[in-house]
Amino acid sequence: MISVKNLYNGQCFVLLIVGSENIRTMRLFRCSKDWDGVLKLVMNNINGLNEVHLERFQVTDVGLASLSNCVNLEILHLIKTLECTNLGLASMAEKCKLMRKLSIDRWKKTGLTMKV
Repeated sequence: MISVKNLYNGQCFVLLIVGSENIRTMRLFRCSKDWDGVLKLVMNNINGLNEVHLERFQVTDVGLASLSNCVNLEILHLIKTLECTNLGLASMAEKCKLMRKLSIDRWKKTGLTMKV
């Protein structure tokens, strides 16, 4: 498991994350700046990731599309990720066939309508 918390420029740790090829769980909390590119790099290098927890994290649908390439993903927590919309979740639902748990905590207004 890798956990990164409260960093202004957490991208400095991208080499650590990408170099951790055997991690199964990735938790990123309160990390600012744009992480879409970082998630793309991570997903290109880590195959066994099965749980991702993003909280107060700057990620858009582009980052979620990168995460959707993780075919082993079973658990996804999106907590106060304001820039994610239904398009990003649709990408996850379409590609992540092993997903068994999706937790979304919306904070204020987001692009998620939660229609079933």
